[in-house]
Amino acid sequence: MTTRAAPDTLARWSAVLDPATLEAELRGLPADPWGWGVPRSVRVRVIKPHQRRCVFQATLETGGGARTLIGKAYARDRSDIANAMAAFVAAGVGLDDGCSIPLPYAHLPALGVRLEEYVTGPVAETVMLQGAPADRRAAARRCGRWLARFQRKAPRLAGKILDLSVDRERLHT
Repeated sequence: MTTRAAPDTLARWSAVLDPATLEAELRGLPADPWGWGVPRSVRVRVIKPHQRRCVFQATLETGGGARTLIGKAYARDRSDIANAMAAFVAAGVGLDDGCSIPLPYAHLPALGVRLEEYVTGPVAETVMLQGAPADRRAAARRCGRWLARFQRKAPRLAGKILDLSVDRERLHT
């Protein structure tokens, strides 16, 4: 757990970042949902801790080999995000055009953790801020295609609708 976060921030996430606790929660999932085999061990590396959320990398050693996932822990229940991601994937959003959302693997409500596919490659934000002009144009095209596909195919989710007449000021802060 190497990071430059304040010790109190890391202490907040100690249970989530404990490999034994995470492994126990994974063993409690329905019988091997991914076909990888039961986790034999878990390694955790903090990526970005915050007060309200913590992003970490979890490497599972299984009978099928090592598997790396991204974990996102939240201070409050965010099962809505896991449900939305599952609905997007089921609708076929972002599964082609070379631009996709990470596949959601599991939601561990006892820990407030969502586990997602570990996606390799450049981050669009980094390319847009630091890439060569041709790379920025290509990334913008891929993001635009993904957004158009999302607008076309994504299921309409129940929940709060953004009212610009009310929320405009909040969005500019």
